[in-house]
Amino acid sequence: MAAHFATLQEKADGDRVIWQLDWRRLHEYFKLKPLAFLVSDLDEALREKGYEAAWDLFSDKGDGKELFICMLEPPGLDARIMAQSAAFTLSSVKTRSFDAILRQCNLTDCLTKFVIPEAKLDFIRDQLDLCSVDERSLFPDLDGIAAEIKRYYSASAEK
Repeated sequence: MAAHFATLQEKADGDRVIWQLDWRRLHEYFKLKPLAFLVSDLDEALREKGYEAAWDLFSDKGDGKELFICMLEPPGLDARIMAQSAAFTLSSVKTRSFDAILRQCNLTDCLTKFVIPEAKLDFIRDQLDLCSVDERSLFPDLDGIAAEIKRYYSASAEK
């Protein structure tokens, strides 16, 4: 999924980057269950960390509580979330960036950087298309079909 989005902009110059997060290690470090939380599981996990409810994270009540980062699988509210196997990171800290929190906890090695060289973009894009990792499969609606057709014929016209 990440490679699709990284290779999508055909006019951008330069290498592309994909970041892989070892979220299981994050959960282990923050003493959370070794699974990506569902929304229904989040309240229980937060109570264990001293929060009354998930909404505390988004209010001033969340300040000063125990630091943590977790992986959250959103509910399948629409076809795009389902098709993209969406997942989100959630942090108890609102005032620092994700990488700053990782540095503070000595967890910077939880992020692995993969570089797609600019010279390989077309090759990677072709491989993704062959595997059906494309707009049509990731945006299963008319917008996705139109975007894939536009990209396909724009690329063909340039060659």
